[in-house]
Amino acid sequence: MGLFSKKDKKMTISEANELVYASLIEYTGWKFLKSQRCLRKTIDNIVFDICFYSSKYSHSQEYIGINLEFEMWNKKFDKLCNVNSKIGYVFFKPENDEWYDISTEKQLNLVIDDLKNKINEYVFPLIEYFENDYSSAIIYLSKEENINKYNIKRFNTFDKMSKDNK
Repeated sequence: MGLFSKKDKKMTISEANELVYASLIEYTGWKFLKSQRCLRKTIDNIVFDICFYSSKYSHSQEYIGINLEFEMWNKKFDKLCNVNSKIGYVFFKPENDEWYDISTEKQLNLVIDDLKNKINEYVFPLIEYFENDYSSAIIYLSKEENINKYNIKRFNTFDKMSKDNK
């Protein structure tokens, strides 16, 4: 037996990423867009993405770093104006570091648990608002604490969306 137990075996970048993708696809039930490395859910004109980023310092069987960003954008506005129509975002990273370390199975499982908690805190409540009552979701996002929580960028976009959906 080597220095590491089976659970502490270092993984390749593709192994680790595939395990994160599979776990969060199953957890969220969202569509995975491999070319964009994101999970996606669309409700009316609002697109919700959970995007995966890899650290440039990742190296198979040594260190594998990832981050996730939850973002929302208006696809109607995006097509109409041919501009980046990102409305808001939340960047998921560990409390005391810039990147999640998913180099071993043990670390990866801890990271997946943390990401699921953040999805429960930030993503699912917002999705539920938009699925149940679009106007209430916009009102929810217009509250000061939620503007800060979701880093709302273009609140005037919500005003336009609200009028379009009436």
